[in-house]
Amino acid sequence: MTQTSQYVKFFAAQPCLPAHVSGKPQRVVKLTCKDSAFFKYAAHGLSQLRVAGVAGVAGVAGVVVLIGMLMGIPDQVHAHAHAQVQVQVQAQGISSSDSQGIQAGLGVSHPSKKQHPSWSALNQHHPGTQGKSVKYSSKSKILRLASFGETQAVQALGARIAQDQDLPKEWVIKQIANAHLIPDAVQQMMPAPTPVQKNWHAYRARFIEPKRIGLGVQFWQKNALTLEQAERDFGVAPEIVIGILGVETLYGQHMGAYPVLDSLATLSLSFPPEHPRALERQTFFQNELGFFLKEQFSRSPSTAVEVLGSYAGAMGAAQFMPSSLAKFAVDYDHDGRIDLVHSSKDAIGSIANYFKMFGWQAGVPARFSVDLNSPKIDLEALLLPDILPTFSAQAFEAKGALLSAEGKNYAGQLALIELQNGNDQREYLAGTENFYVVTRYNWSSYYAMAVLDLGQAVKQAYEQKVADAAH
Repeated sequence: MTQTSQYVKFFAAQPCLPAHVSGKPQRVVKLTCKDSAFFKYAAHGLSQLRVAGVAGVAGVAGVVVLIGMLMGIPDQVHAHAHAQVQVQVQAQGISSSDSQGIQAGLGVSHPSKKQHPSWSALNQHHPGTQGKSVKYSSKSKILRLASFGETQAVQALGARIAQDQDLPKEWVIKQIANAHLIPDAVQQMMPAPTPVQKNWHAYRARFIEPKRIGLGVQFWQKNALTLEQAERDFGVAPEIVIGILGVETLYGQHMGAYPVLDSLATLSLSFPPEHPRALERQTFFQNELGFFLKEQFSRSPSTAVEVLGSYAGAMGAAQFMPSSLAKFAVDYDHDGRIDLVHSSKDAIGSIANYFKMFGWQAGVPARFSVDLNSPKIDLEALLLPDILPTFSAQAFEAKGALLSAEGKNYAGQLALIELQNGNDQREYLAGTENFYVVTRYNWSSYYAMAVLDLGQAVKQAYEQKVADAAH
């Protein structure tokens, strides 16, 4: 058997991209796929074969199929392996249409084979990749292609960022030019060809479950003093902060494995044009890249490290985008620096500050129950503003939405929140201005409900644990 006929099979999901062959001698890697995008390519070497692939989201809450690394595969051996890791890919500041990891609740399905960018299409987005080797991050196993290089697009983007952020143009261009295209980041942003039905019950089940509640209680116990201080300083109750951390990163356990510079550069330069808001989203990521480079430039060379985060560039336990890091993050442990990766205090204080800056009102409920069985219900008018609080309690009831006793006395504006459950009956509630603030973290009522329900479940379990310990 010759070197070029040796292969390793990985059984994962579909659809596969065409082969990328780099150099000779080479070993061909075959991928047999069913559901998520993978890469088939050849790697250098006779005694060593490294294979890594990243699948897009498939199923509830985002399934990333990682192929890892195989070392020293002998000649004439067919190795079979597969690994599946579930991760959460919601990122603060990323819309639900972009955060495909929450697809089961939000009704986003994985792109079909036809709509996946082909390998040649990726090379058209990033011409410098053709004929060049696959590149891996030193800390991350995420598949990366060759660096962008100082193309005309890179120079133009670098010049604009340098002007916007008051940075040296040559330095900015060099950072972007040295960044690598991440195919999976492009794939994650591809629009769904056929959206599936939204299902609140399925979405909720992903987050309000024993493990996440138990870990939330542990986090609360460990950080009780900080959570209490944050409530005094910012007016945000502990269960709200707990809910955010639990949904976003499982209390800091899953903060992302994508090199942030590469992710942001990829989405700034190679955002898929098929996206219905491609120009808007690409501009968003270009601005985020600017904020990220500004923060990196402020670091001394001795403290500069490769920053990892979500495929969209969100970072730390709080999953802040770079602009949010610059505007809302706080040094809550008072050690002279903001660290959302290693400091739970900084993460707690930063989330609480984020909510306060977006108008969180201390002591005000986020939602009320609502009865829509009135014969004069005007459902169309009530749903027209979507999640934006628009109606006073009186106007709400005038349109047939009957509030609870507490809701009737609410002095602010309300929105009718609709939660679909596939083919089952839909659920409705009245969202307050505080509910809307939660959606500023992620623009989804399903996300906000998961944060609120998880936080409440953890609070109840924590209080029960405290009560049991007192007896």
